[in-house]
Amino acid sequence: MSDTQTAIFTDTISNVDSYDAIQAMHPMGLGVPNDIVGAAIFLASDEARWITGTTLAVDGGFTAQ
Repeated sequence: MSDTQTAIFTDTISNVDSYDAIQAMHPMGLGVPNDIVGAAIFLASDEARWITGTTLAVDGGFTAQ
């Protein structure tokens, strides 16, 4: 398992036809767990105290397509 392939990701890609197709859907490439750290720390901080009921996409550009 590479840095990108967490147990959840490995299970997810076992149900798709092509690993390359998954990579192609992420313009910034597939992420690693450290790619979400900044967002998680921000959301857990006092700076995010007024953020409610929203989605913060941290997905390597997947939803921007």
